[in-house]
Amino acid sequence: MEIQDSRMRPNQAGFRPRRGRADQIFTSRRVLEHRFRYLQPTVTCFIDFAAAFDSIDGAALWSHSVNNNQE
Repeated sequence: MEIQDSRMRPNQAGFRPRRGRADQIFTSRRVLEHRFRYLQPTVTCFIDFAAAFDSIDGAALWSHSVNNNQE
């Protein structure tokens, strides 16, 4: 993990230990407050990846693969 951490900026939190949703919400809010304070135009985009892509049951997929000789 040290190599990966050395390549990532401190503000990047995706898939890193001890960095969660609350941290990202806090950071987003602080950035927006700063931009609004200085009247800077701001655009945000939020994507719900869970809704954007189908969820696949891993056990069912594995069972299907084994049953069809696709290991």
